[in-house]
Amino acid sequence: MAGIGFELKKLFRRKGLFAWLRAYGYAGIICTGPMLLGIALQLGILLLCSWAGAERTQQDLLVCMVTYTLLSSLTVTSFFSMPVTRYLADMLYEEREDAILPSFWGSSVLLLLIGFTCCMSSVSVILQRYYYKATRKIYGTPRRLFKMSPLHHHFEKCGMKETQIVLMYTVVTLVLTALAVISVIV
Repeated sequence: MAGIGFELKKLFRRKGLFAWLRAYGYAGIICTGPMLLGIALQLGILLLCSWAGAERTQQDLLVCMVTYTLLSSLTVTSFFSMPVTRYLADMLYEEREDAILPSFWGSSVLLLLIGFTCCMSSVSVILQRYYYKATRKIYGTPRRLFKMSPLHHHFEKCGMKETQIVLMYTVVTLVLTALAVISVIV
């Protein structure tokens, strides 16, 4: 963000009404950009839901779920994204583009390791759906990859208790988080 701050300072040093409006306009866009994108996402979801014929209560439920998911993901990942964005902004300001891509991939891998269990639950739903459709086309009758999706429901159908599944997900998350932290330290 330091690079953006320096550029805004340059804009604010200029004299005149239009320069002043331009500087405040850029500052406003930078500050409200993520919020405006979130509002556009919510409106897009509502538009798709109404196009698909979903009930109003279902639309409201989906908007709430997306809102809380975005808020919780921002809260959880802010510890990782803040230092990375600061570093990337400094690299952009110093025009060291060669340092940007490795930082992006490194932080992405760290967040995927930490969020592996959540990602696997989502991926299991996608795999189940496409496997179901593909086997229906190939064999005439659909088959399932998992007994039930998301993945934690598959484990329940296999006979695991809910507490065992929560413990397993917690241990896997803690181990992967420890590996991610160790990889950063080393």
